[in-house]
Amino acid sequence: MPCNIIELGPGKGTLVKNMLNVFSELNQFETGGIHVHLVELSPQMTALQYNLLTGNSLSCSLAKQVSLNNGIKVTWYTHLSQVPKGLSYYIAHEFLDALPVHQFKLTNTGWREVMIDIDNSYLKFVLSRSPTPASIAYTKLLPENITEGEVCPEALVLVEEIAQRLKHYGGTALLADYGHKDIKYFTLRGFKDHKECHILSEPGKMDITADVNFKMIEDVVHSQGC
Repeated sequence: MPCNIIELGPGKGTLVKNMLNVFSELNQFETGGIHVHLVELSPQMTALQYNLLTGNSLSCSLAKQVSLNNGIKVTWYTHLSQVPKGLSYYIAHEFLDALPVHQFKLTNTGWREVMIDIDNSYLKFVLSRSPTPASIAYTKLLPENITEGEVCPEALVLVEEIAQRLKHYGGTALLADYGHKDIKYFTLRGFKDHKECHILSEPGKMDITADVNFKMIEDVVHSQGC
């Protein structure tokens, strides 16, 4: 049976390359039986991964599949739903924290979503004037006795799909990230040149991150019987 390794957000490809090198040194797998599936949205990052794994250059056009010199197949996808189902090993390193979050604040008239507005060419945060579809749906997931909170729906849907796949087809998952089990405040922030900065100061020119709420992740996994 082939060994399927699925990495979400592979970055430059360093982690999966190191894994494959270790497998080769330990001779634990028949290398021809390993199939690596990389889930990556960015054509630029796909090119970097391709270059590192193959030693060959690739333009920013999206790679589809390649066979390495040792017989290992590597296939790229833009979403987990495209990856074939089966016995698989899922890995993700600091991936969930990069997914978008919704922020909410509790007011005298109920929960309101934090939105972005523009004032004299500058971006700023504002509260929605009325409940939004997101505030109605997602504030139910927030713990009691808090006045502000964040929800990352994409992370919850992704983890739910992984849990469903593990339950039906077997395998394991290692999702390494930073966060807390009990988050009662906003954590969304930006970093540029290794320094924290306001996330609206230079849109598109910084890394944006939010702490992972492991309690919500845990609840989703348990809801799938895992």
